[in-house]
Amino acid sequence: MKKYSTCAPPRKINQIISRIPFQSGLSLILDHDEIIQIEKNKKEHIFGIAVDVGTTSVGLSLCNLESFQELASATRKNEQAEFGMDLEDRLKFAAQSEENYELLNRKLIEVINDALGECISKSGVNSNRIFSAILVGAPLMHHILFSLPLENLQNIGEKGHYIRLHRMKAGKLGLNINKAANVRFLPEVDDKIGSDTLATILSLGLHRGNKKSLCIDLGMDAKIILGTKKETVAAIIQTGSVFEGHMLKCGMVSRAGAIEWFRIVKGKIKILTKGHIRPRGISGSGIIDIVSELLKEKFITRRGRMKKSSFVVYEDKKRVIELTQLDLDKILRSKAAVSAGIQILMKTKKTGNACINKVFLTGNLGNYLNADNAVRIGLIEKQLKNKISFQSNASLEGAKLALLWKCQFKKIIELSQEVKHFSFKRDKEFKKAYKKELKFPG
Repeated sequence: MKKYSTCAPPRKINQIISRIPFQSGLSLILDHDEIIQIEKNKKEHIFGIAVDVGTTSVGLSLCNLESFQELASATRKNEQAEFGMDLEDRLKFAAQSEENYELLNRKLIEVINDALGECISKSGVNSNRIFSAILVGAPLMHHILFSLPLENLQNIGEKGHYIRLHRMKAGKLGLNINKAANVRFLPEVDDKIGSDTLATILSLGLHRGNKKSLCIDLGMDAKIILGTKKETVAAIIQTGSVFEGHMLKCGMVSRAGAIEWFRIVKGKIKILTKGHIRPRGISGSGIIDIVSELLKEKFITRRGRMKKSSFVVYEDKKRVIELTQLDLDKILRSKAAVSAGIQILMKTKKTGNACINKVFLTGNLGNYLNADNAVRIGLIEKQLKNKISFQSNASLEGAKLALLWKCQFKKIIELSQEVKHFSFKRDKEFKKAYKKELKFPG
């Protein structure tokens, strides 16, 4: 039997949404075995959307389901942030009243529709020709979008107790695509490890290698994944979204105007911004660059003390963009948590640096992440430097795989049963490693 590449599977074998033409002149649009629409044979294509429902931002990709091509993509800030920066705060807000829960649900649908509107405008696609939506995200985002009972969160992962693959008609949900289209939020491992992590594992192939791969996803919380064909383990570390620019005076997510690249050359500052426009703030890759360069220039000590109370990165008549001592304290704590988490996870799984085949850095950091600078600030150990590669939004890429190909859709469901959650809670070794990492490398 012929083996098909996962990059280009045959459409008739591996499609979620298919169009079946008949000699009568009619066609059926099928979602698995469900008839979504009966229509006259048309030359119009059929489309779908993949959505990464992040805590701080929502990414959406509009794809042609017959040519397997992405036609447009868009990113929007998750407007739920005004009701709580992190998931714990939003959970508390949602639990206070039904009105609060409905408000979070409405905000999320509005953001998705807004990103969808941009993609439709870019591509010229008729929204009524969008017949499928695949979403990934944290378990709380899953519950909020589908208005599921919050008390069920703690039951995720208990076999036979909670059905974790949900679908809802787009018309009922209020999503601006074909009303009969199925909207699916992919399943999670438990109440902490969501389908966004599984989508990252899928897109990077962390579950397929004979040799171990390490992934560090720097989002609202840092996710550390150690994967191989035999076992894939995921852990979460709270970092306060520092590497997405949050909690910092002049930090911002990677959007137009964000400083993504920074160098000091012969005493002069050189910067690049997203969109090549006037700077508005500093993105994750810019933060890593700035701290690294200031360490190299000895403006910052190993203990994380600055020579002055702040360092001005950019200044014009309208704004001053700077890194403060308070910012640096937060960055150092977040760096320490991530590097300590990597050490403990690898130690527990009896994995040395030599055993790691690849290291993936992912997240909404920017386009210019530099491996040397990640090593200089101590985020990654020096021995792993030549194994580092950067993948921008691996979770959205995984959602696209699940949208386009049935075998990948099924694989994410399998991963929800196979991936293990490693917890650092009450881990004394982690606390020791964290304290040791509260400094920059020598």
